[in-house]
Amino acid sequence: MKWSAIAAVIGLAGCTPSFQSASQVTDLRILAMQAEPPESLFDAQCSDLHDLATCTVSNIDDMHLSVLFVDPVHPHQSGAISPTLCPTSTTSPICGAGSLALEAQSGPQDTIGFSLEGALLGSDLQKLPALIYASAESSALKGFGGIDVEFQAAVDTGDANGIQLGHKTLIFNPRLPAGNPNRNHNPSVAGMKVIAANGTDLGVLTPGQTLQLTVGAEVGLRPVLTPGSIETYQTIDLTGQSVAVTENLVWDFYSTTGADFDNGTASEPLVGVADPVLGLTRMTATKIRSGTLWAVVHDGRGGTSWIELPWISGGGL
Repeated sequence: MKWSAIAAVIGLAGCTPSFQSASQVTDLRILAMQAEPPESLFDAQCSDLHDLATCTVSNIDDMHLSVLFVDPVHPHQSGAISPTLCPTSTTSPICGAGSLALEAQSGPQDTIGFSLEGALLGSDLQKLPALIYASAESSALKGFGGIDVEFQAAVDTGDANGIQLGHKTLIFNPRLPAGNPNRNHNPSVAGMKVIAANGTDLGVLTPGQTLQLTVGAEVGLRPVLTPGSIETYQTIDLTGQSVAVTENLVWDFYSTTGADFDNGTASEPLVGVADPVLGLTRMTATKIRSGTLWAVVHDGRGGTSWIELPWISGGGL
């Protein structure tokens, strides 16, 4: 049985033409995982504000967890997900002692979603506060800036290469009496702007619309965020001063075989910086066929979102 962490899968990149591009999906891959909301709040009654072990945790916000995966080798076969929660560890990427196994999920590709509260059935739901304590205690910052809990998903579609293992950090924070103005929200992708090689704007596709490609003809892609997706929040710097920080969003691009990108990752331009004329990445069809494109965005604080577009390519140049 082959287990591989999503970070390792995404991080692989071909060094020579003999290696497969990391942005091309040829077998079972976990492309992204999302928690909605990306930051769960809870009520805490503490006898010692500096020691979470003295706190009683209650009214934990539920999270809806979504796993985006695809298996081109078994496109019509359902996937089975075995999810687990555990304290974040700096020594092992795989959940071990102290883990909570969630109810297994299954469904058709490519996105399976479920409620964290619904998957933590019976007595296990009562163990979540203890898991939050353990995660805070294992953190070097003791929960400062957010308590990290590891969400692990093992996905199986019957692929010969085995089960794929993905990880995502879930953030938990005490609910403040005056509110939580810095609470994170997931970015939202409204569409995909398509740009011809000469810079002509070809319009914006919305989720589910088909991208038309010509073999050998490069097109620019510029994902379009919903207004307000890039957030500015207050945090404490190393000198103890409160500072305003604006999120730096990063994109990952993926496609099934038959098309590739000039770069599989790109940063969202900073405020005041002009958009690249030909988009954040450029896509070229290499064969006459149909496929699927995914653009996944990460906000650096646990927020994730994506857009999925089918594509079809015609005769080449």
